[in-house]
Amino acid sequence: MGIELRAARVEDALRILEISSQVWEGTDYVPLVLDLWLADEAGQFLVALIDGKVVGFAHRTYLAPGYAWLEGARTDVAYRGQGAGKAIAQRFLEDVRSEGAERIGLSTHLTNEASLHLIRAHGFQEIAWFTNLGAENEAPTWPQAQRSNRVVTVPLAEAMEFVRGSRSLLVGRGFTSAGWTFYPFDRAPDGALRLSAHLLGVRDGTHLVGLLAGGYLKQGDLYPIHFLEGCEEAIEILLQHVFHLAAGCRYIDMMTPGGMDSGLPSVPVALKLGLKTWVETTPDVLVFERTP
Repeated sequence: MGIELRAARVEDALRILEISSQVWEGTDYVPLVLDLWLADEAGQFLVALIDGKVVGFAHRTYLAPGYAWLEGARTDVAYRGQGAGKAIAQRFLEDVRSEGAERIGLSTHLTNEASLHLIRAHGFQEIAWFTNLGAENEAPTWPQAQRSNRVVTVPLAEAMEFVRGSRSLLVGRGFTSAGWTFYPFDRAPDGALRLSAHLLGVRDGTHLVGLLAGGYLKQGDLYPIHFLEGCEEAIEILLQHVFHLAAGCRYIDMMTPGGMDSGLPSVPVALKLGLKTWVETTPDVLVFERTP
């Protein structure tokens, strides 16, 4: 049974969404970025076909010059183990090598044993670790959340400087997240922040004492928190404010550098307000890299 690879087309969208719906109980992020991937002329969005049927897909792009990123690898559960993911991965690696990429990165979940096996078999090494926390809209604090007049919009340049000096960046081994995409800050300091719908802060006078970057530019059921750090009071204010902003969503999702023992102040406040880890083992999100 041969595997055919080709560029994803607009007419593949329904099949891609069908495969995506099998992931994370229907809360996969792929539907939120599918239009962007289909229109991404600078990246590469491939589908794998068996007997003419789309059975898997994945996307690759560049997060910064010379830094390639592989993402969104999905295979129909009925066709797993038949080589679709492996074929796409090999094509991507060949292509980024020919393009002269310096580094290649990707991420996956601790429980995704099939992906972990494939990733390690292709020579990727673990480079950073994050914990995924989330809450559904029935969390007790969510309906009661209120906007705060202490929350202000933070300019992108100021937000980048705050992240640059943060402990989160240190614990995260130099990476910031935009959902499951992890940007190397030294190469792309504005990456995750630029993709956030909201850059929110709390000030003590003119001094920024807390920063939250979050939200998708295209609103969906999921509200992601990409970055959160500050004093405990500021973090609580920011989270309550975001709960209010996300009133129309079903989920809030946050990536936190390191494990639950990282010592970052965002973690105990997030737990207090009803966010929970998705699995008992933390960290549970792994970031990998390799040279071409």
